[in-house]
Parts: sequence; structure tokens; C-alpha cells
Amino acid sequence: DTLSLHDALPICMASIADAEFVPAMQPKFKAGRERLFKIAKDLGRKIAANPQASFVFFDVGMPNSVFAEKMMAEGVRVVGRAWPGYETWTRISVGDDWEMDRCEAALKKVLA
Repeated sequence: DTLSLHDALPICMASIADAEFVPAMQPKFKAGRERLFKIAKDLGRKIAANPQASFVFFDVGMPNSVFAEKMMAEGVRVVGRAWPGYETWTRISVGDDWEMDRCEAALKKVLA
């Protein structure tokens, strides 16, 4: 399902008005980002330098669509989108602790 611009605009405005969300989430994003970075590094993966967002971008060593299928088989959904010149790189976003635990276990299995 997709939202129309008319339906999405109030949601966007509410998000902008929530001045407490970003400061409250920054420590969580940082901890999750550092965790993902360490996992990728420990698995010997190339990682985009100095990540600052709520995700980590790294080389999974296989086409994104194959990686996405393997992760889904482990119960973890990743986008599997390919970027020109980075067809074997993926972007994984920070999640809740239980999601990060599941993602870590899947990454260790899929990328071992």
C-alpha cells in the first residue's frame, strides 16, 4: 500500500513537530550503528567510512537480491536494493534490541 501526498502530509508535519524524537533516538541509533559496524567488521566486510545515520552500508559479497533472500530465510527483511557500482553492498538499518539480535545471528550465518 502507498500513501497519497494528501494523506502523508499530516504525518510528515507531526513528525517535524515532534522535537523530542530525534534527540531521544540519537543514542539508540549510535549504539545500533556501532553494533552493526562491529558485526560487519568482525565478518571481514568492507564498510562505508564513518557512518552517521541510522544504518550501516557494507559489502555483503553477493548480489543484493541473493543476500535479501538469504536474510529473509533467517527471518530478517532487508531491502535488497542495488546501487549502481555497489551491487554487492547493502544498507541495514538500526532496529530494536530484539531485531538487532535476530539480524546479528542472521548476518553471522549468511555471511560466514
